[in-house]
Amino acid sequence: MKGKVLFEYYVGASRIRIVRSENSYLYMLSLEPEPSPELIGKIKENHEVILTSLPLKNEITENDIVEVVKDALGISNEYIPLALHLVKKELKYKVLQELLEDPYVEDITIVGSGPIWVRHKKVLELDSEADYIPTNLVIDSLEEVLELQKYIAQKAGVHISMSNPIVDAQLPEEDGGHRIHLVGPEITGRKPEITIRKRINRAISIKELITQNVLTAYAAAYLYLVLRARGSVVIAGPPSSGKTTLLRALLEGFIPRSWKVVIIEDTAEIDPPPGSNWVRYITMEKGKNVIDQFILAKAALRASANKVIVIGETRGAEAQVLAQAMNLGMGALTTFHGGSAEEVIVRLKSPPINLSEYQVAMIWCIVLMKIIDFKGKFLRIIDEIDEIVPEGDKIVLRRIFSRDSSRMKLLPENSEEIIKNSIRLNEAAKRLGIDKSSLNYMIKEIAKRWLV
Repeated sequence: MKGKVLFEYYVGASRIRIVRSENSYLYMLSLEPEPSPELIGKIKENHEVILTSLPLKNEITENDIVEVVKDALGISNEYIPLALHLVKKELKYKVLQELLEDPYVEDITIVGSGPIWVRHKKVLELDSEADYIPTNLVIDSLEEVLELQKYIAQKAGVHISMSNPIVDAQLPEEDGGHRIHLVGPEITGRKPEITIRKRINRAISIKELITQNVLTAYAAAYLYLVLRARGSVVIAGPPSSGKTTLLRALLEGFIPRSWKVVIIEDTAEIDPPPGSNWVRYITMEKGKNVIDQFILAKAALRASANKVIVIGETRGAEAQVLAQAMNLGMGALTTFHGGSAEEVIVRLKSPPINLSEYQVAMIWCIVLMKIIDFKGKFLRIIDEIDEIVPEGDKIVLRRIFSRDSSRMKLLPENSEEIIKNSIRLNEAAKRLGIDKSSLNYMIKEIAKRWLV
């Protein structure tokens, strides 16, 4: 494909170029220097020797591989980096290895034979209409896809077969802990599917989110006070809108390490920080033994967690336990699929969740994330923050922050307006004996942490 090179960088020994021609993009990968057929042949011939010669320990380092490669292949030092790259690829995830190591690749998908497709962070930022783009990495046959499916499933400790044609699992922590979704040809019409949603191993900070215009310093100050007052925050939005990214930033930025925090997830994405008093529970299904989020949420209440409970994504019965935790005075932080605060409330009150009006009223606020096109750029942003306020025997939504679409500003950007808008913040301050002047000062001081 001829066109303009938009981005160029290296991942190990691989040179990556993102090329644009008219409205099409291509992810192009090449090795430098180009490995000779002899070197590739040597690695394939000695694959078993290299594998069995590696030391028996939990974490094998690059130095371990280098020493074995030198002995097994008998090559000069100048070819060691290239050989190391090829051996790692052979021992780990084959044709997918470079894509898994590329920090700009967010998702990977294969549907039958043909090119592997990726979601690339830089392309998404550049073009709001873009989604997946093809790579020059090609799967030649359906048999190759099926073999790769089985290999990935094995790495994740699961199996895919005619009797189990849809598999959702997670790669080992040492391989990144990425989510995998495999669908067999029985379901896809002879086009077996592999999708990998890459896990972000580093939590993005509140400061970075403010720099990216996801939220503002004053919105951050408001959410800080909500969580420190043990209020409950529901982060809603469509898939891939940045809900989990925001949750991780709020959790790691605002919650003390000394608090007992229980994190409940289907797939491990939120790591308890080193040195913290936090624990993560993961759902499990082995045969008839099913440990779901509902069971884990009940377990969390018995674990002396009396400050904050975190549910990676609320979908069903676990919301009842979440409501019980809020009723006991605990804070809660969770994500939820929904396009508006009104939709979130309707879904919380409907099957299979079935929360009562009173239980929904215990939620302090709903943060709505959106994916938008702003001046041709793809942005993940907080569009609005709404409080849930009880009024008699019903609940109403009260807008605290809203996005000015013309300037892309999340307003208000001052403490006085926040206090004027927020009934729940005023109620919490009154309970604690904090007057409006002191509350105003607190908000300003907290916001100063991120104001430039």
